[in-house]
Amino acid sequence: MWEKGLHGGDTGLRTIEATNHQAVRQKNTLTTQFRKKIVMTETTKIERIYDAFRSALDLGENIGLTPDSEFEDVPGWDSLGHLRVIAELEDVFDIEFEIEEIVDQNTVQKIYDLVQSKLA
Repeated sequence: MWEKGLHGGDTGLRTIEATNHQAVRQKNTLTTQFRKKIVMTETTKIERIYDAFRSALDLGENIGLTPDSEFEDVPGWDSLGHLRVIAELEDVFDIEFEIEEIVDQNTVQKIYDLVQSKLA
């Protein structure tokens, strides 16, 4: 049986409910992070990078991306598109890049190497 608060209210019960709510929210956050890591092992990094390019640059499946694909050969991969790709990669891989790191990344292979270095 729960004890009543000083003024006859159920403050103890409210405190427990609030604590339980926080614990559930924290558990859901950890579960989401864990799922991201599981998904990462099921799909290769290069496939995730290709998906990030397709999403950021609005590319169809018919656009062939390879590690040798270069900045000027991929539709939409201009300076603004480059920033969208980088932002997408940061979200997908839960990493952050410094501006100096992204400036000379002009092939998919270079971007793959950069992502790899962040995940190591």
